Amino acid sequence: MKKVFATLLTATFLLTSCTAVNESTVSSVSETEISSSETTTTVESTALFEKADQYPVFKVVIKGSFLRSEKEYGENIIAGLQEGSEVIVLEEYGLFSLIYTQDGLIGYVDCNNIQPTGEYKDPDIDPSSAKISSRDDAAKALEMDSNVVLPDDNVLNQSYPVTLIRSTDSDYQQELLPVLLGKDYKKTADSDDQIQYESTDPSMPNRYVWITKSNGSLWFYDSMVTGERGGEYKAPSMNMTPEESLPVAQKKAAEILGEERVAVPSQSYLKHLHISYGDEATYKRATREDYVHMHIFERQTEKGINILDGGTKVRIGVNGISDLDIDCSKYEIKGSVSAKPISLDEALKAAGKICYNNSTKVFYAELVYSNRVSGNDDFNLSWYLVTNKGNYVVDCVLKTAVCDADTYG
Repeated sequence: MKKVFATLLTATFLLTSCTAVNESTVSSVSETEISSSETTTTVESTALFEKADQYPVFKVVIKGSFLRSEKEYGENIIAGLQEGSEVIVLEEYGLFSLIYTQDGLIGYVDCNNIQPTGEYKDPDIDPSSAKISSRDDAAKALEMDSNVVLPDDNVLNQSYPVTLIRSTDSDYQQELLPVLLGKDYKKTADSDDQIQYESTDPSMPNRYVWITKSNGSLWFYDSMVTGERGGEYKAPSMNMTPEESLPVAQKKAAEILGEERVAVPSQSYLKHLHISYGDEATYKRATREDYVHMHIFERQTEKGINILDGGTKVRIGVNGISDLDIDCSKYEIKGSVSAKPISLDEALKAAGKICYNNSTKVFYAELVYSNRVSGNDDFNLSWYLVTNKGNYVVDCVLKTAVCDADTYG
């Protein structure tokens, strides 16, 4: 009878002491909230541990719930918790519950994000000496989809210069201005990081160019194509898929920039497009309804490695090209060090350290040169991983990963 009373008392305490404050309304989690601490914290033994032989089982009911290393919100996330998964509550602390997950992790969760199932279990740990898990305990290598596209072995077994250095090709920028704007154009703005030009050529009206000084990119925009001319015209739907508009975009862009600049369509971007729509039926319907398609054409090294963000983006509508985003940079080998890339397994583990979503899968992987990790003009040999939850870059030199999407959702 004493054991039953203690169990009922524990359940009542857990259900009544949690105030109705939802984690999502207290603090929004940004992409930078990643806990890197490896310190373990011992949870003090309490009367609850001593009286209960079994502990209540709860179910995670809120999507976007997180296991934390502390009883507070902030940069203390250990792992994401899958909606619908079961956890064992070991102790309750007001707004937070100390839990033990199915993956063997221990940490705190917003108590409003879990609900009791009515079941009780004896955890396979000693709660009185439970230690809070670390991010390293939770990190898992990203999983690959069964149909993942991977580089050939002969690509992976080669050695490559480890770093390329970027510099702006100002001469190429100036060569493009009359091609894009006509013989008559004017500078309309010049800020610390951007220069704006506008066409004054009557044969090429409503055309604009923006040059970004920091990275050498040039963005061309023709407002006559997309219909953004005061709202008097609505551009028609493409009525075709990106696969069908690709050769059209390639041909028209080659007439402006030359065939070399648009010779290599980006396979990783096409894969990303298909994944982002969820299924093929939605992909075909949505892209046919779009009034513009974007295509990316890669820029490659002599050994055939793509330079991420170093190519040309082409947006095309029924009436022609509306946008060109052109990388006007020169890339040279930095230093004399060459090496093989890190293994795919290493890349998957590095990406897993910043991924908090258990449903993330890799659909496409390739070697690239990228500065997304370095953040400067050093483009290091890297892995580019296209997933259903954003695209990861794993720097083979710095052994660090970044993602272009929220890695928590």
